[in-house]
Amino acid sequence: MSAELCKPVHYADGDTFTFMRNGEKVRVRLAGYDALERGQPFSRRATEHLRMLTEGGAQCDCYKQDKYGRSVCTVRTKAGVNVATEMLKTGFACIDPRFESEAAPEDRTAARAALEDAQAQRRGMWSMPDPVCAADYRRAKNAQ
Repeated sequence: MSAELCKPVHYADGDTFTFMRNGEKVRVRLAGYDALERGQPFSRRATEHLRMLTEGGAQCDCYKQDKYGRSVCTVRTKAGVNVATEMLKTGFACIDPRFESEAAPEDRTAARAALEDAQAQRRGMWSMPDPVCAADYRRAKNAQ
């Protein structure tokens, strides 16, 4: 499917939102990164940052469905900026290694650079003494 304009109507967290397509709700999981989980420091700010980047519309290039039935999409702002890269740059997300290879090579390079910059500048979660990525947070929570 080619990129389409998507206007989010609900934000579940920093990497999932819902938009309407022909009267149907479409749940989107943004590709390439894993935002902080609810309950983690900065998780609310991650959701708000996603809202700020996509409110009023974005370009969604959806290419598959995940095991939860969400459309997995590369999302860009109206100006063409990759939302995953922006979320990584602010320190509100980690690269999702399970799906990193699905991204275009230039997007992978930009994502790595954004993550390294956020870590070096101690932005968002990287300002914490012991930052924990969402995948590790979920594993620890499920192990309890």
